[in-house]
Parts: sequence; C-alpha cells; structure tokens
Amino acid sequence: KQQQQQQQHDAALAIMNRLEIPPTAHPPWPTITKTTTLKPLQEKDPRCDGWYMDYHYKYRADLKRCVDSRCTSDEVGLKYSIFMHTCLGFPAQGRYDKLFGMMELYGLDYSKVVNGIWPMGTPFLDREGILWHKAVAEEGLDPQAISKWGRVIPKFPRSWIPQLLSLSHVKKIRYNFQGGGISPYTRYAGNYKHRRAWMTAFAKSHFDNRDFLRWTDVRPNSTRREFKFKYTRLGDFDYSGRDLPGGFIVREVGVAEVKERQDLYFDDFYFGTMAASEFTVAPGGDGPCTLRFYE
Repeated sequence: KQQQQQQQHDAALAIMNRLEIPPTAHPPWPTITKTTTLKPLQEKDPRCDGWYMDYHYKYRADLKRCVDSRCTSDEVGLKYSIFMHTCLGFPAQGRYDKLFGMMELYGLDYSKVVNGIWPMGTPFLDREGILWHKAVAEEGLDPQAISKWGRVIPKFPRSWIPQLLSLSHVKKIRYNFQGGGISPYTRYAGNYKHRRAWMTAFAKSHFDNRDFLRWTDVRPNSTRREFKFKYTRLGDFDYSGRDLPGGFIVREVGVAEVKERQDLYFDDFYFGTMAASEFTVAPGGDGPCTLRFYE
C-alpha cells in the first residue's frame, strides 16, 4: 500500500510539473515518513454498505440505520459536533446545529438526514447542500429514497427554472469571470492563491473592453476585515468593487455576520452575465473543481 501511495505521489507530481501548476499547501496524497505496523482489519457490518462506511459503522435496530460507533452521544445538542470532531478529524462545535438550523429556517425537513445526505458525508458546499434539499422538497421526494449517486449531485430547485429560462443568451460579452478569492484575509485564501493568481494573469494578458471581470470580495464599503484590502483595478474591463447588482459569495451562506440572509438567493446578474458571454473562465477554488462547471 505504501509503495502504491508513493507511485501515486510521483505520478501526480510529474503531471503538475508538466503543466507548471504549483502544488497546493495541503497535497491530496499522504506523505510517507516511516513504516508502520498495520492493524488487523476488523470485520465490516454487511448491513452498512454506504460508500463512506467502514468497520466503525454498526447497524442500530432502534434507529433502523447504521451509525458510527465512535460517535455515541445521543444528546441532541452534542451529537453532530462530536461526529465532526471524532469522525471527520476537525473541531466543529455547533456546525451541524447551524446547518440544521438553516434547514429549519427555510422549512426544510431535516428528520430524513442520515449519513450520506447533506450535511452529513457529502462533498457539497453549504450553498449546494441547502439548494439540494430545496430541490428535493419542491419535488416532494424522500431524501433517503434517492440513490447514493443522486445524493452527491448538485441540484437546482424547480422554482429557479423559470428564472434560468428567461435569461437572454444574446452574446454581449466575450470572456467573463465573477467570483471571490482575491482577498488575502479569508480563511481559505491559501488554497485559492495560485489559482486566482492564474485568473489575474489571464485577465491581464487577454481581457479588453469586450470582457467582464468582477472579484466579488472587493468591497470597499464593507466593515468586515476580509473585505478591506487594497486592490488595483486591472483595466476598463475590471468591475470589481463597483456598485453593481448581485455579487453573491457562495461561502457567505450561513455566515453569522451577514445580516440579510441570502442562502437561497438567485443571483440573476451572475447567471445573466454568464448567459450573455461567449466564454466563462472557470479557474479552481479550494481545489481544482468549480461550481461553474455545472452552472
């Protein structure tokens, strides 16, 4: 197994060197530093066949589902935080309480949430997760009856469809990019740095008056620290910091400092600009993926 991991490490490094892409601060492969003694494998409960379930998961007849044996608290105020801390390896006191509170705020049924349904065990951002549940609710579906594949595929709610279909596709813009990540003070700035640097370099080399660039975290009138930094516009095509509609930041979903909640906000300016563009530039964010792939 260690030899296989090292081969994967070398292969990934070779690809990045060829593409001249700097490695992230937290590479996705494990760094092998010493030989370890493998523990004997424990038998997995055959009733717990979720893609994320290992031998820690045991079937509980009283709950009629599998639970992680490392997360044993049934106290409502603690069990989700304990799950995040013990099973996912990082502290998250109150995080699940916040996300379930978001669902309750929008009248979404959280009683059907189990492991493998957001917010428990999916790769969704919070914005994607709350929209997924909104879409499921509008169709009258039972989340637990949805396939494992369907549980991890982003969905737009039916109520958005008329707004999406009404967008004009007359092309008035060549290249467009709208998004956050230019601020050096956000908690994820390190992950964004080299990808957003690529976006800046691309805009400097290729954008002109036919194009549209907008860093949505350039907000000169904001009182929040992460939005207060010096920014120099790149040209006439750069609308960052301008008083324009929209500018929704996905990672603002559920943020306590945001007074006007926009968790389910349909940003018609954002989608409208993409619809009116020949090309949407889609650099990565925290990782090489981006919501723009499916938006």
